[in-house]
Amino acid sequence: MKEIIKELNKRRIITDKLLTYGFIKDSNKYTYEQLIDDFKLIVEYDHTLRRKLIDVNTGDEYILIDTNNTLGRYASSIKDNVDNIIEDIINKCSEKELFIFEQTKDLINYIKKTYKDIPDNPWEDENMVIRHSNNKKWYGLIMTIDKSKVTDGTGLIEVLNVKINNPESIIDNKRIFPAYHMTKKSWITIILDGRLSNEEVFSLIDISYDLTK
Repeated sequence: MKEIIKELNKRRIITDKLLTYGFIKDSNKYTYEQLIDDFKLIVEYDHTLRRKLIDVNTGDEYILIDTNNTLGRYASSIKDNVDNIIEDIINKCSEKELFIFEQTKDLINYIKKTYKDIPDNPWEDENMVIRHSNNKKWYGLIMTIDKSKVTDGTGLIEVLNVKINNPESIIDNKRIFPAYHMTKKSWITIILDGRLSNEEVFSLIDISYDLTK
């Protein structure tokens, strides 16, 4: 499957562009249909982008487009056509978002408002450094990683690394974790999914700011 399809959770669908593309709106659902040989591709958007392929001769859903197994030439051609259409829809009807979690966005706004600092991405990826404007020292690092890197489960999450005295005193491996990708002697990792309140996250970034002046 195309990489852009895999990363759909980091893109925002623009519904006006769906209509321009050819989607039909019914209540709050947008639907697009296109024939591919003897199949009808149906793409629906209602907070989530979904697609299914229907055999027009039998009315059955063609489930091979969802398999990871090796396919024959014809099935592979159909699957590629579906992926190409979905990729085209995503490219033309969505825009990439920097962050998945609302708490991450709240944190960025807090930093801009409180410290007048704008996070930057020196590696040209989703990871963003929060640094002092005067001495350029880091006081935070926002990373997009797989959940398995810090706790149980899988899937993309956003985490914040901050500096703190005596990390072991507050690490509980439920809400606050040993630092990922940085020294564990003076940094901790927080998952920005709301398990800590905004006030608690802001307080920790304030501490890190003061420790790195």
